[in-house]
Amino acid sequence: MTARAAFAFVDTLRDAAVRDLAWLLASPSLLA
Repeated sequence: MTARAAFAFVDTLRDAAVRDLAWLLASPSLLA
């Protein structure tokens, strides 16, 4: 795996984690 591929993979994981975290934080507000 090239360094560029590794960075792209990490970016994808981070974006997914940020999206999940944002959803978890927003859910109580939406459900309340």
